[in-house]
Amino acid sequence: DRDVTGVQTCALPIYRTFYDSVPEIVYQYRGVPSDKYGVVYKEGVAVIAGKVLGGTSSINAQFFNRGHPLDYDEWARATRDVSWRYENLLKYFKKFEDYKGDYPDTGTITSAGGGEAPGAVLSFCVQFLEHHGTEGRITVSRQKYAPGLQTWVEAGRELGYDNRDPNGPQREYVGGLEWSRWKGRRIQSYSAYLKDVEKERMNLKISRYSTATEVVLDNRNRATGVAYTRHGVHQFAKASKEIIVSAGAFGSPKLLLKSGIGPKEELSRIPEVEPIPLSLASVA
Repeated sequence: DRDVTGVQTCALPIYRTFYDSVPEIVYQYRGVPSDKYGVVYKEGVAVIAGKVLGGTSSINAQFFNRGHPLDYDEWARATRDVSWRYENLLKYFKKFEDYKGDYPDTGTITSAGGGEAPGAVLSFCVQFLEHHGTEGRITVSRQKYAPGLQTWVEAGRELGYDNRDPNGPQREYVGGLEWSRWKGRRIQSYSAYLKDVEKERMNLKISRYSTATEVVLDNRNRATGVAYTRHGVHQFAKASKEIIVSAGAFGSPKLLLKSGIGPKEELSRIPEVEPIPLSLASVA
């Protein structure tokens, strides 16, 4: 979309591998070398993140998977914050989802033995309503053209694995992937939430071609605004109420570290960054 990248490619999935290597569109990160992932990565894992409106949702492969509930529950335990529990987040997953996948079709329900399972239809419908939404802005669909998938599913069924909802109650299964895509076009956060209202809302201003460089704190360690660059010019956005850091899994900790907020041992490795004496509670 021209509003997103300046070139009309991001909305079309076929171009994804093209813009993986375009530095004007993506941040190109490199992980540290490691042999802990089953494969030895001598040069580290290459990771990209979107440098466009919509972030990585504008340039990723569009696989839609919420992740395992136990991971969310572990975050809740690690942070001592029960709001991270999967059962507490499920309502938000349902709220943003416009589900158009296969699983509303109860005719697809089969047992592990391969036969029909009509007794499971009612239970399945209840599970669908518990785990999916149909009125959100992010369309979730199943790839219609998937040669070989049915053979794969049948092979899994012979081994005792059901064809199950990948974003429903989590358990081992064999089945197809789901995508944040509809009718061949990518569904990303900018087009879903902002594009239609950007010109209408007086309380919304999007600064294109801008990169946040620091959360600025005053002498009381209170965040007062955000420093950023636009076309090489340093600028400052003053906060009138609050600052929400939402720069992604890599960008958010990177921005905080550059602002002097983070583990002291990591901050000591960053030139010209003065660690801020903050407790975890004060950051939260």
